[in-house]
Amino acid sequence: MAIVGVGGVGINAVQGARSAGATHIVAVDPVGFKREQALLFGATHVCLTARSATLHLRR
Repeated sequence: MAIVGVGGVGINAVQGARSAGATHIVAVDPVGFKREQALLFGATHVCLTARSATLHLRR
């Protein structure tokens, strides 16, 4: 799954996806700090743009 924007609500979506058993969680955000935090909260991949996220979702 892809989560676009990993601020307050988005980071909770990352945690929820991980808890639900998602195996591919792609967090998309232009802010580097938020992408780093998304990995700590359970994202498997992080991307700067939604377009680049599609590469991870097609696998």
